[in-house]
Amino acid sequence: MKTKLALLCVLLILGAGFRALAQGDTLIVSDATTGLRPVHLYMPHVKPVDVPLSSLGASFRNDTRLAGDALGVFSPDKESAVAFTVFGHADGFLTQLDLNGDGYMDEPKHLGVTLGSNWQVDLPAGATILFGVRGMLDNRLGGQLGADDVLPVIFARDKVRGYAKDGAWQACLVNRSGDGFVEVNVPFERYELNVSADYSYQWMNSTFGNENLLPQLVNIYYGHHATAGPDPTCRIYDTGWSSALAKATFGRQDGTGLRFGVLDRLDDIDEAYCDTYSSIRSMLNDLGAFADWSYSSGALDLTAGARADWFNRGGFKWAPVFKAAWTPGAVSVRAEAGRDYRYTFTLLEHMGALATGKAIDGIDILSHPVEDAWSYGAGAKLNLGGTGSNYLTLDLHRRSYIEQVYLDYDRTPGRIAFVLLSEMESGRSFVNDVKLGLHTEPVRGMRLDLLGTYTDARQTFEGRGLLEKPLVPRWSGRLDLNYAPGKGKWVFEVGTDVKGPCRVWDFMNGKGIYDGGRTPVYALLSARITKKFKGYEFFIAGDNLTGYTQPEFLINGKHPFSRDFDASCLWAPVTGRKVYAGFKINMKFM
Repeated sequence: MKTKLALLCVLLILGAGFRALAQGDTLIVSDATTGLRPVHLYMPHVKPVDVPLSSLGASFRNDTRLAGDALGVFSPDKESAVAFTVFGHADGFLTQLDLNGDGYMDEPKHLGVTLGSNWQVDLPAGATILFGVRGMLDNRLGGQLGADDVLPVIFARDKVRGYAKDGAWQACLVNRSGDGFVEVNVPFERYELNVSADYSYQWMNSTFGNENLLPQLVNIYYGHHATAGPDPTCRIYDTGWSSALAKATFGRQDGTGLRFGVLDRLDDIDEAYCDTYSSIRSMLNDLGAFADWSYSSGALDLTAGARADWFNRGGFKWAPVFKAAWTPGAVSVRAEAGRDYRYTFTLLEHMGALATGKAIDGIDILSHPVEDAWSYGAGAKLNLGGTGSNYLTLDLHRRSYIEQVYLDYDRTPGRIAFVLLSEMESGRSFVNDVKLGLHTEPVRGMRLDLLGTYTDARQTFEGRGLLEKPLVPRWSGRLDLNYAPGKGKWVFEVGTDVKGPCRVWDFMNGKGIYDGGRTPVYALLSARITKKFKGYEFFIAGDNLTGYTQPEFLINGKHPFSRDFDASCLWAPVTGRKVYAGFKINMKFM
């Protein structure tokens, strides 16, 4: 069995200003099989695939952000039974910048490091074992200028407090995690057994405000409680979160017929929130079984199945799923429908609410309701023929919530309400998306991708009925142009985004910025030029070349300890043009 190796792209997503600090450095994602999972925004696990290339790269940006990546892919030869990768990433800012002169850092001062290794072992009779480990450290410090250096304490777990000085408002986040996985695939004559297990641990400490202003300086993670003082002075949210997932699936190797399996997900989360004197440990278990049946005949593919879950805090749930695809020729169409559930991590998923001076009310912010939603989708693809890949796409999607946690900034002045959909009278929440795309190669070496999106997202708000979800653009457009003439030694890339208007919260009105309570239309431009040589390449690039920034994204920024202060309501970039340059070296080992 041929050993497969390759490089997954390094995912470098750096949130701007308070968005990155408010949301942390972890995306919370879910799907019907695994439920809620943290996904780190640095380097994902690198699994062995086709091209055995190692690489070393670095880049520097005009705002002093320096980043470096390394990947080592090792395989003695094509017939080797063992192959492994070692990967690492580091990035950070060299200094604090305030180019717009508002007294706040344009980007959070930051240092992040990720290290990991993945292995693949090929066993007799076609069986394989994949396993890997990864660790991540990340410190971020944003807010007003005048903070102590965040970098020297990156390894000091018990010294993550007290950065702010001179009464400055600060947003500090310290995030550390470790995770690993193992996956075993055992083929039989026509069937295959897949058994996998994942484990992750994440420890996160976040502070919004100025803890030095509190009468008592303590670390809540170890079970102590600070005297919080006035609500806007300082908010502290700490969490230690371990997650384990085990899954076994059995089915035909060709993907048809009956497939079934079992899984168990256990989350142990310890949360402490200073502002409400709360410290809670929650054990969340999701034990499930699933089965589906797939049929394939010529141009038609059908899949129907169901999943049953027992949630220790939500009881028994079941969810059907249906998928169909038909490809008679130049046209292909598909449709799907299903229901899914997951535990909600209420405060962890809405940390932006802490980057304000507003009081918090509504449901218990450390609770974990089970989110419930139906999803429906349909799509079509029309091949246009000609040389190269040329086609049109149309995608329709609707997600309708039965249970959901969301925020309401306008229910009570000076407060943010955490809302549970089922507690709203005639409550509704849904998102409808329509996407139309054109993908073409008009000339040799050139690639053009054009995508337009229309979004209708609505939620029920107390006393106001069903309204547009704030800060979600009704429409957007994206154009990407890639040109690599000749032998591809030069690569030119241009991308532009146009964002349509979105509704703002009522408390944001009255400032002469929003016409009719909606944001203006704006455009963003990015470009990149790459020169490739044998074994290495150089590039220069720019983001937000139009220089557009959100006006007054800091509401009442001169008084950050007041109830009117808000740094969480972002709908556009908060920093201007960014230009960076870098290199990448490709290597081959063994």
